[in-house]
Amino acid sequence: MGNKNDFEFIKRSPLFRGLSEKKLARLIQIAGVETYDPGKTIIFEGTSSDRLFFLLSGTVEIIKWTPEGKLRVLTTLEERGLFFGELAIVDVLPRSATVRAKTRVELLVFHRDKMVELFRSDREILVTLALNVIRVLNQRIKELNESVASLSV
Repeated sequence: MGNKNDFEFIKRSPLFRGLSEKKLARLIQIAGVETYDPGKTIIFEGTSSDRLFFLLSGTVEIIKWTPEGKLRVLTTLEERGLFFGELAIVDVLPRSATVRAKTRVELLVFHRDKMVELFRSDREILVTLALNVIRVLNQRIKELNESVASLSV
């Protein structure tokens, strides 16, 4: 699955902030790589959260169906190291949106069951990741609040 330098972005990820090189290496060991062709759905809205994804290459769209039945692109991710599905670390809530490959994509994937096994043997990784997920979600809520506040009524 590539060499150590291929995943330098992991060290900079806000999800893994505060983890030692050794603990990051343990995480990388349990990860897999998945490839999706353009137009393929990676995550279906409403399904259980069982994987965390990091973009290695390509572009994905995060989309949602409106109450009127129209498809709306919420955002597009195309920068190596961006992630989605982070709630899989802390909960199995249904996915809140659909993620689809816009181009051919390669993803670094962490399966929840393998992460839970790792958490059982290393509580520090669990606590650090859980706190980091909270920080990421807090930042996203702040950005959403700013976005909503800037809308004119």
